[in-house]
Amino acid sequence: MKKPDELPEIMQVVAEFIGNQLMADGIEDRRAVDLGLKCAHAVMTAIGGDNVYIPKGFFFKYTARDLEIARLFGQTSMREI
Repeated sequence: MKKPDELPEIMQVVAEFIGNQLMADGIEDRRAVDLGLKCAHAVMTAIGGDNVYIPKGFFFKYTARDLEIARLFGQTSMREI
């Protein structure tokens, strides 16, 4: 997928990533590129100029894991596990 030159570098990455994901899901290439660009522009409009941290989601992954462990072992002490 060609990077659109009219976007800032990080938004080129976003547009490319979204477009590639859409192509992988079977969306026609040209349509996927257009949607990737539209999404990148929407992100710029919504949060452009803000200092934004995008988490990797580890907290939720480990929280779900920890809850499952607690469910499986009930009141068992972590030392016993």
